[in-house]
Amino acid sequence: MTKKYKLILTLCVGFFFFSMSSFGQEVEVVDENSDDIAFAIIEKVPVYPGCKGEDNRLLRDCMNLKIKKHVASTFNTKKARNIGLIGKQKIYVQFKIMKTGKVKIMRVSAPHKKLEKEARRVVNKLPKMIPGVQDGRNVNVTYMLPIGFRVE
Repeated sequence: MTKKYKLILTLCVGFFFFSMSSFGQEVEVVDENSDDIAFAIIEKVPVYPGCKGEDNRLLRDCMNLKIKKHVASTFNTKKARNIGLIGKQKIYVQFKIMKTGKVKIMRVSAPHKKLEKEARRVVNKLPKMIPGVQDGRNVNVTYMLPIGFRVE
């Protein structure tokens, strides 16, 4: 992937992280009996390897940054070009960070099946994390990952 495409992918992913984590999930209602909690409102966020500290906001920011870097370095934008897509492309991946720390993909939405497959490949390469905690117990944490890039 060229530096130009990496930069475009990084900028788009970063913008989407900000918009989704800041506004996208905060109105979600939590079922107190559920083991699934949204990333935006979890009491103690899951911890991505390499992120350290006690401040939940800093851990959340670190995780978002690490995921953004993972996607930017792993996602193959040539797949879109090879299937004839041009312009701005958006892919949405909803996944859970399970109580065990492993990632489980729930849904993928993309303009083409090959891009869905590529998004699944990239998310499945995320490392095992320290699980999120709500009310003193490990819970599944839902996460919406928007991936945006431009094919010229």
